[in-house]
Amino acid sequence: MGPLTRFLLLAVLLGYCAVRGGAVITQQMLPLFRIELTWLADGFRIDRVYVDRDGPDQVLRVDLGLARPLSLNGRTFQPDPRGKATASTLLGNVTLPSASLVAVTFAWPFRSRRTLAIRLLLLAPAAVLLCLLNAPFILWGSMWGLVLRVADPDRFSPLLIWTDFLIGGGGVALALVLGIGIGRRQSQPEPK
Repeated sequence: MGPLTRFLLLAVLLGYCAVRGGAVITQQMLPLFRIELTWLADGFRIDRVYVDRDGPDQVLRVDLGLARPLSLNGRTFQPDPRGKATASTLLGNVTLPSASLVAVTFAWPFRSRRTLAIRLLLLAPAAVLLCLLNAPFILWGSMWGLVLRVADPDRFSPLLIWTDFLIGGGGVALALVLGIGIGRRQSQPEPK
């Protein structure tokens, strides 16, 4: 069986598991997501990060407010404990890139148990890194987008471009690059 066939079979199987078990997987990542969002979006008060439903879809949601005064475009917005907003992203933005990472990593043939062990060791931090580069940045971009739409709609923001990239499939693209890097490197013959 070739790498492409293995990738397709693994992608279908792992994609199904990611959709079915997405809430359980995401629940385990919530503390990390909260820490990262608090660090990234330090001007915001992060009240809650949780898995929720939005109609038929499961989402990762954050409830937030302003943590301190924010000045933009000549206007200053004061924090108010009653002022709350929410931002969300589909659970698929958490789980599907990780499933793609695992599928592409194991699509490459491996020569030995040592190669398998090395892939597993590299895969764990790569999967965590991928999760932390994806969903929290989408949420952060959504938070910042809320503010910009009100205060300065014409402002250029690289964060919003990155967010659009991630929502448009960039998380899966990052997963493929990471997976190819791990899988292909470990499938090469060792130099003599």
